[in-house]
Amino acid sequence: MPGRRWLPTLALSGALVLAACGSSSGDSPAVAPLDLDGVYEIGSWSGPDAPGDASPEGFAQVDIDTRFGALTVATDCGVQLGSFSLLADGRAGVTVAGARPIPCEAGAEDRQQRLLDTLARIDGWTGGDRRLTLTSEAGDELVLVRPGG
Repeated sequence: MPGRRWLPTLALSGALVLAACGSSSGDSPAVAPLDLDGVYEIGSWSGPDAPGDASPEGFAQVDIDTRFGALTVATDCGVQLGSFSLLADGRAGVTVAGARPIPCEAGAEDRQQRLLDTLARIDGWTGGDRRLTLTSEAGDELVLVRPGG
């Protein structure tokens, strides 16, 4: 059935809305500092799945919505939907759970999968000065920069 392919996306959207509708008291933990909200591009990428033969610039656009903890990753192969948390103590987590794929070249598809694999391992972060650095114990370092910065 054509409508069933959107079920994972709808389930993720519903979960994000429910999470955002939690307690409005000041004691609710934030998923990320609000000033990190916005659109980023890959500035640099190193680690087990990083492409070694080409610069990552322009490869992907990452949109972080700190209000809802939502994440979108747009590449030539479509848009991946997910969620994230960047906690005050430097711990982090990223989950990519749904996609709106479009046909693309095998090389672009491989690069997208490598990026998703990297994001799945993220467990730490630092930020500031228009940059967001995501790291993992596996040796990943993904530096996201705001366009024009």
